[in-house]
Amino acid sequence: WVVGDGKNCLETMGSLANQGTSPSVVSDQVGRLTFTSDLARGIIHLLTSEAPFGTYNLSGEGPVMSWAQVAKRVFELCGRDPEDVTEVTTQEYFAGREVAPRPLSSVLDLTKIKATGFIPEDSSQRIDSYFASLRSRPPHIAGGPRAPTGARGPPAMSAYTLRACKATDPARVAGAARACPQGDGCEWGCVSG
Repeated sequence: WVVGDGKNCLETMGSLANQGTSPSVVSDQVGRLTFTSDLARGIIHLLTSEAPFGTYNLSGEGPVMSWAQVAKRVFELCGRDPEDVTEVTTQEYFAGREVAPRPLSSVLDLTKIKATGFIPEDSSQRIDSYFASLRSRPPHIAGGPRAPTGARGPPAMSAYTLRACKATDPARVAGAARACPQGDGCEWGCVSG
């Protein structure tokens, strides 16, 4: 349920919607999407807040959604009728195929991380902001053509990838995170030098 740069469930569903495809999507697996930028913010928070040592669950907050509900929202954002997404069970979707078992519920308990003062963003609202950010990305990031292999210059990366590569100590990472507003602008426009 993790969404970041490159191929991911949201971009796949958006592509299918734009191609006129009407997919079948499982409706009995539920959870919350986790955006990589939110995951990074949570890690930065844990490192800089001196949270107690331990294991923390981290996903988006907000309503629990099925994969089919996520797909229907993407179709709606792409101007398609959400009913063009056919809901099927996991058993129906994988009928006749041997696949690894998948949990029907991937909902994580966020109580422990919230107790440290970190409140994850609403994943259902992040779907909307994710698609808004796609419209503002340069073509090579928004699924357009990439530089040929061997081309000179740095590879196309989002700002949070650059921040993670360039800012290695927690104080510097925290400074980069504080310098950015919450939401889409931070994801694509803020780099720690």
